[in-house]
Amino acid sequence: MKSASITVKLPEPVKNRLDRLAKATHRSRSSLVSSAVEEMLSVEEWQVQGIKEAIHEADSCNMIAHEEIKLEWEARNTPGKILLVEDLWDSIAAEEASVPISKGHKMELDRRLEKYASAPGTLLSLDDLRSRIEQKK
Repeated sequence: MKSASITVKLPEPVKNRLDRLAKATHRSRSSLVSSAVEEMLSVEEWQVQGIKEAIHEADSCNMIAHEEIKLEWEARNTPGKILLVEDLWDSIAAEEASVPISKGHKMELDRRLEKYASAPGTLLSLDDLRSRIEQKK
C-alpha cells in the first residue's frame, strides 16, 4: 500500500512513551503511530456509524422509552434477568463482525494462538492463574 508522510506534534511525555514502546517492540515509531491511527480510525468510524444509525432509529420513532425497559427489567426475577442478559449477549455475539478489530490485535491473537498450538500443555488453566495471583497478594 502506498504511504504518505505527515507531521504530528506530540507532548514530550507521549513521545517518550512512544520511544520506549518502539524500543521494547523493535518497531519504528512510524510503524507504531501508523498502527495506532489505523486502529483509532476503525473504532471512530464504527462509533460514528453506530451514532448515525441510532439517530435514524430515533428519528423514525422506532424506540422504547428507557423507563419502560427499566420497569420490565425490575419486574423480572433473577432467572428471568439472567435469560435476558444471555439473549442480549447472544445478539451482540451474532454481530461480532461489525465490531472492528485492529490489525495489531489480530496479529497478537494469531501469535498467541500459534504459541498455544505449539505447546498447549505449557499454559495455565484459569484456576491455576487465579491461584498464582492470590499467592502473590
